[in-house]
Amino acid sequence: MLCDEPETIFNSRNISAFGYVWGQFLDHDISLTPTGNSESMPIVLPDNEKYLLKIFLLTEVKFYREPERIM
Repeated sequence: MLCDEPETIFNSRNISAFGYVWGQFLDHDISLTPTGNSESMPIVLPDNEKYLLKIFLLTEVKFYREPERIM
């Protein structure tokens, strides 16, 4: 047995293990993302987009693609 806890200890903020797993994913995704010569590939929004187009007055979402790298 790896760990034998005598009682269950609940998180005071009611956060499941998903909370820290999501945080680790974001941290590793951001910190391990290569930087350099990125290519602009904006995502054009359709004319019937209600939320981004009307509230934020966006016609496209900025998106940059990093060149492929062999690790």
